[in-house]
Amino acid sequence: MLWAQYLQVDAPAGRSHYGYERFCQIVAEHVRVNDLTAPIQHVPGHTMQVDWAGTRMQIVDPVSGQVTPVSVFVASLPYSGLVFAYGCLDEKFPAWADAHRRAFEYIEGVTLLVVPDNASTASNQISKSERARDVNSSYAQFLEHYRTAAVPTRSAAPRDYPEGSVIPSRGRDRRRDPGGTGDRGGISSPRPCNRNGASTTHELSGCACLEE
Repeated sequence: MLWAQYLQVDAPAGRSHYGYERFCQIVAEHVRVNDLTAPIQHVPGHTMQVDWAGTRMQIVDPVSGQVTPVSVFVASLPYSGLVFAYGCLDEKFPAWADAHRRAFEYIEGVTLLVVPDNASTASNQISKSERARDVNSSYAQFLEHYRTAAVPTRSAAPRDYPEGSVIPSRGRDRRRDPGGTGDRGGISSPRPCNRNGASTTHELSGCACLEE
């Protein structure tokens, strides 16, 4: 639209219009320098945003002291701000798919689209020169079973997550730690991880985790 409007304006005397690629570069630089943003109006039930949370939690065996990392899957509905979190023993596809299933069961429905935040479990970068990502075939087939589809977010930091969402947090935000144990804390089994996560996510959005 901007390009079409630009072409409708007469170029300065003795000069021609910029080419499309150069025009896009100028617009992108203007947006970056001026930190321009535009609010996105979310529609109820349209999108569920998903990702693995930043810092992992831990399971600590009370007898042997063995420490096992726990990855936290997080799903958010941007219109309502509802958040679902679930602890998994790894970030492989079966755990990723199972966490999606639990999220769908919790919200008692399936959104029209699922937006993964560049998790390698969900998508791959098409090429080093492109920011676009391609959805993994296994993930696409899994979502097709639920009659929905994945649309990966941009590689650059996205700004269309709901305010307060836990998904894009990558700093020292306690909301990444649903168990409330901190980066150095630990739990003794996956069930307390998901049970403790319920109280924290409830404080965030009125949502709770499911136990096994």
